[in-house]
Amino acid sequence: MIKKNNFSKLLIFLIFVLLPFGQLPGFLIDRLVKISFTIHPIDIVVIILGLINFNLKLARAVIFVSLFSLALSLGFFDPGKVVFGSLYLIRFIFYLIFPFVIRKYVGEDVGNKKSLVNLLVAIGVVIAIIGFCQYLFFPDLRSLKYFGWDDHYFRLVGAFLDPAFMGIMLALAILASLFTSTMWVTLLMTVALSLTYSRASYLSLIIGLIVLSCFKKSFVKSSLAIIIFLLLSMPLLPRPKGEGVNLLRTNSIVQKNDNLGLSYKIVSKYPVFGVGFNNICQARSLIEKDLPVNSCSGLDNSMLFIVATTGAVGAMIFVSFGINLWVKTKKNNSGLLFKVSLVAVIVHSQFTNTLFYNFILLWLGILIGISRNFKENS
Repeated sequence: MIKKNNFSKLLIFLIFVLLPFGQLPGFLIDRLVKISFTIHPIDIVVIILGLINFNLKLARAVIFVSLFSLALSLGFFDPGKVVFGSLYLIRFIFYLIFPFVIRKYVGEDVGNKKSLVNLLVAIGVVIAIIGFCQYLFFPDLRSLKYFGWDDHYFRLVGAFLDPAFMGIMLALAILASLFTSTMWVTLLMTVALSLTYSRASYLSLIIGLIVLSCFKKSFVKSSLAIIIFLLLSMPLLPRPKGEGVNLLRTNSIVQKNDNLGLSYKIVSKYPVFGVGFNNICQARSLIEKDLPVNSCSGLDNSMLFIVATTGAVGAMIFVSFGINLWVKTKKNNSGLLFKVSLVAVIVHSQFTNTLFYNFILLWLGILIGISRNFKENS
């Protein structure tokens, strides 16, 4: 019989195996099993890990206000749809448990922490390689629109099937590589990042590198080299036909501006406790009476998503949680890597709902697990 600790370690290993393959396992399952939502194997593994090692110490207040807002939403939304939306909250709760799991099995061993950072960099390299293969052999992904995905053309999206999320994953891997790897590995991933044509990802990496340099002067030269390399590569990028590869494109800006308008309407209508996590589609259908069936999408800005789903009360608790994470992060390389990664994610989350993307939650969860003392009160 497999012991609990060994089984948990096996599941953690499985997460690292699945992580670089992004959306592909869920996409393949979705093609084989026709249900109304996508099953991601990596979510199942995280939930099992959380059940085995259940601990809500890290984010009790965040979980409570999210559950409270969801419970209130039963009074003005379809209960059946609220229950379905609650699946997203349940998943989010287990991702909040994940840092504790990492901390439990990594411990204070410096060698283990360095190994995990090295592993994250290796995952970044695999992500980049998968991306290069997609870009070279499957550059035209416009047929994905028939499966509910955006139709990208000659953009590096890799296993995440989206250039913005592919870009932020590469940006985080590049930041991690500065702590462990040679510049050649960093530049390889930077080339992959440039081919995503994701301006939000470019910006998040540049801001992350600037913050890193401000914290530690020894990173100034390498950070400056990456920024210069990224900026100089932009005019040299391939320019096949298509709006997506135009770095001066405005169509996405217009769409995000419309999404911001929707966000403000929801927040103004449900300002105190929000609509509940995740009842955005129900709230949107009440605001946009002519919204076509099955055309609902979420909110692009993570901060406004928090306010819209948990209200002003929830927003204050989420901000307090973030400050707590920042303040109680250890002042070592692991802590510094977490802080600059968090900054990069927050920058990116102003344009895409990055803070609640499961693969980003995993990445940050690993960094929290190796950089925070869980013996402290949370």
